[in-house]
Amino acid sequence: METAIDKTETKKEKPTYLIAFILFGMYVSFGMSWMGVVPLFKEILTALNIGKSEGSWIIAVISMAKSIFPIVAGIVAARIGLNNALRISAVLIVFGVIIPWLQNYIFWLVARFLFGVGGAMWVTLMGAATMQIFSAKERPIVNAFNGVAVNIGVILALTFTISLSEKFGWQMTLSLYSLISAIFAILLWIFGDISSEKASNSDGSVKYTDTLKLPVTWIISISFTGPLALYLVFNTWLPIYYQEAFNIPKLQTMGWMTWMN
Repeated sequence: METAIDKTETKKEKPTYLIAFILFGMYVSFGMSWMGVVPLFKEILTALNIGKSEGSWIIAVISMAKSIFPIVAGIVAARIGLNNALRISAVLIVFGVIIPWLQNYIFWLVARFLFGVGGAMWVTLMGAATMQIFSAKERPIVNAFNGVAVNIGVILALTFTISLSEKFGWQMTLSLYSLISAIFAILLWIFGDISSEKASNSDGSVKYTDTLKLPVTWIISISFTGPLALYLVFNTWLPIYYQEAFNIPKLQTMGWMTWMN
């Protein structure tokens, strides 16, 4: 009979901290691709021949995906397993490689939505993966790092995108961020052995239905809506406002935005 010590030793044989690095790194690079368009907003508007109102959807469509697909991600993971769900998520995130080269605005929106679905699935499943491979003592610090991963990605994008675009061009810069995601996707495919038992369809449905009945679910969701909306407005339009209203250089404006993030 396998003892508790045997189980612990078996668990430690897995490259748990490498998996934690993959989970963290993928979401950092997702944040870089997500908000990397902000310093390049005028270039993208010009390339796609669209106005600011249409351009705002390039960022908003990802938030739309992230508001819908976390629930779907949980159901998918329950049915096909955590490993497979994470791999699907990674493929969708890496889809960002081709987005800068698309010539049509509608194609951009569709592709960015799919990219957002990948991010929504990833952020949802990070917690589940942490539960699977880390002990109760280790989870708080791992969750803490995962919680700031996307903000670190945004900071990196706001800091380096302008200089990189001057050297490589704006399209190659955005593709580069998604190529970083591709590296983590490959690492996930090789080392991401995160075991989880599949739940039956009925079990998964019951769990999510019960969650929707809890008042705290709706209180937290609605409470988070306002701050998130303000965060997106600040990241998207505040730097443009500074540049147009006060003629503040773009590089300096992006520096201010990093402090907020």
